[in-house]
Amino acid sequence: MLGNLKAALGGMWAHSVALNQKNIVQLARDAAKNKPYISFCDLGCGDGMITDHVGVAIAADRISVVETYDPHIKDAERRGFEVTRDDLNGALSLPSSTFDIVLANQVIEHLYDTEQFLAEARRILKPGGVLIVSTENPASWHNIAALLIGWQQFSLANVSSKKSGIGNPLSLAPQQGGWPFPMQHHRLFTPKALCELFALEGFMNLRCLGAGYYPLPGRVGLLDPTHAAFITVSGQHP
Repeated sequence: MLGNLKAALGGMWAHSVALNQKNIVQLARDAAKNKPYISFCDLGCGDGMITDHVGVAIAADRISVVETYDPHIKDAERRGFEVTRDDLNGALSLPSSTFDIVLANQVIEHLYDTEQFLAEARRILKPGGVLIVSTENPASWHNIAALLIGWQQFSLANVSSKKSGIGNPLSLAPQQGGWPFPMQHHRLFTPKALCELFALEGFMNLRCLGAGYYPLPGRVGLLDPTHAAFITVSGQHP
């Protein structure tokens, strides 16, 4: 029974991820409109696949990434990106007012100094540039359902270096082994909370898109990002 439920959740999860990537591309394309030259930075690029996808979609002239994980740094270098090794919880060794678009996809939930991160993202943006942050939503229906039955939220089950799926037998993470501290989830943000943090750091013209809406079709998340599985918030540097 649990195996069937887990398989169904896995399918919905994959569909939600794909929809969320479309939301990221949409916000990036909107931010890139009418710009003759586009400099793009991905903070925490992972293997660089999404970075590459967004870079192509917006016809970026310059792609820079920040990473700390050696295998991902090698992936980014193979893709031809400019790579900076920095801790995203601290000051970035990138010049101010450099980028038109800054992206952080599935990164902010891993950090413990959110305000420093957002302040640095704003600093490296050009005036008028746009920050795009995408993350899991603790107010999604599947996270709420887990709490109602006394389980750990799906989005907060990777909190141990010894075992994954803590407190949630339906967690999609592998059940053997754990997660290194930097890869654990430390902070989760609802759409309202993330938008408020953007505003506190001075971002304006905020937008929020949702993707995934268990158990309904994933596109319902566009209508109600408050309870979507993923949220993507964008804000403009004044």
